[in-house]
Amino acid sequence: YNKYHQINVSNIKNVEIVVAYCKNDLTWMDDTIINVIPPQSNIKLSFVSKCGQEANIPQFDKTYNNVELNVIKIENVGGCDNAYAHFINLFLENIKAERDKGIHHHDLASTIILFLKDTPRTRNANPHNEYHRPYTPFNAMLATVSNGEFACGLRNPCRKSPYNIVKQLQHFTMRDYVRHGERTEEDEEKMSHKNDGNLTLEDELVNPNFNDLSYGNLGVFHKKVLKWNFPTNITKVCYGGSFAIPATRLFHPTFDDGMIFQRIEKVTTRNENTLEEHFIERTWAGLFDKALTDEEISIINNIRNRKADCPLKYEGAVCATTKKSPTCVPKKT
Repeated sequence: YNKYHQINVSNIKNVEIVVAYCKNDLTWMDDTIINVIPPQSNIKLSFVSKCGQEANIPQFDKTYNNVELNVIKIENVGGCDNAYAHFINLFLENIKAERDKGIHHHDLASTIILFLKDTPRTRNANPHNEYHRPYTPFNAMLATVSNGEFACGLRNPCRKSPYNIVKQLQHFTMRDYVRHGERTEEDEEKMSHKNDGNLTLEDELVNPNFNDLSYGNLGVFHKKVLKWNFPTNITKVCYGGSFAIPATRLFHPTFDDGMIFQRIEKVTTRNENTLEEHFIERTWAGLFDKALTDEEISIINNIRNRKADCPLKYEGAVCATTKKSPTCVPKKT
């Protein structure tokens, strides 16, 4: 990652940091996030608070001259995805209100937005981070976004590309799921080694409300609920609930004047742990990443190993098969 230090990020004037906050200790943010941001940048820290623990949020604005602190209280539903969508809708409303008043001082071209969970960005703090995938260093994310690209906060295993074949990805679904930190020993026993975290049709559901609305798969969800589809037949997917984007990406013409984010917020308010969260997790990068060119798609198609397939929860991912790769398994012939 030395190459990232060579890229000039001085053009970043404003950094919006959005944290889906419940109750975790936030002191890790000083060294990991805030001190990495160029000192000339203005930082706005927005904590979307779900669990009533606002009193435990450090007063970052008292410690740093370039930090503005904002606390947004919302209902504890929908996981981090609901928090992110709620912030985006508020952000777009504020921009629209400013423009309606003839105010255009919000410098979107030099603004980036970082979306984070409140958990520390360390392997030890996240024992269920599959295969102990390392987080992308924040300076690397800054460099990527400063070049106008989408930056994922979690790096992929070396044998699994972030790119996915849309036709396969759209088939993704899950019958059941319980978050790692909320599972009992009985839940762990039921959900382990069964369809990559799903239960078989014969098993009793641990979370019977997980798919109340009976979505068939990701493709159906996109068509019927978001009224949107991936722009190309290969798309990036970012797992882990942490990513960064240039603020201008919120205004893409395919977003129906921002209505798509209202749909995301609405659909993720149904419950605290739902299938919709897993659909949205697999959607963010497709929304915000630059669409691949025909030439780039051709290159990926030419080099990908068509005899490799990923576990079902990564359905559609471009993988390579190797004895040293625990993330990919050979496709049965």
